[in-house]
Amino acid sequence: MMILAGVALSSLFSGATTLLQYFSTDTQMSAIVFWTFGDLGRVNMKEVGIVVFVTSLSFAYFLFNSWNYNSLESGEDTARGLGVHVSRVRLTSMVIASLNTAIIVSFVGTINFIGLIAPHIVRRFIGNDYRYLLPASAFMGALLLIMSDIFALLIISPVILPIGAITSFLGAPLFLYLIYKGAGSHAKS
Repeated sequence: MMILAGVALSSLFSGATTLLQYFSTDTQMSAIVFWTFGDLGRVNMKEVGIVVFVTSLSFAYFLFNSWNYNSLESGEDTARGLGVHVSRVRLTSMVIASLNTAIIVSFVGTINFIGLIAPHIVRRFIGNDYRYLLPASAFMGALLLIMSDIFALLIISPVILPIGAITSFLGAPLFLYLIYKGAGSHAKS
């Protein structure tokens, strides 16, 4: 259900982006296209301050709830038995993550797959304990983003590649692998 909702919303917002492009001037069209590429170089210090502030608040919330996420790993019934308000934790977490993502994307554009790649890489090394997984994933995401940006700047210098394209080339194969791995585990059971 969540995947289908995501596909539907993606189509809706792709249509909205297409309409914005259709009715835009040449300068506006250029800005829209660069936004869809993802670009860390267009952010000023005020915007960085806003991102740091919002991300810090979100990160504090997620770390504070790491015990709730750990209990959810054992299933909804177990989490409820441990006193977790499952629906409230899920809904609040999704709203905070979505708002945080929306604010960041509004400044830097769409940079795909960092949020998918980082946790899966880190989970292999430190396990599923969210007290460690959340900060390690944040660090790995930052590291991957910086490495992708450096790669985008240097690979065919002086041409600067879109960072969103670089992260898509990293993330799409991992995403397909996870789908394949998930389908394989369902077939075995």
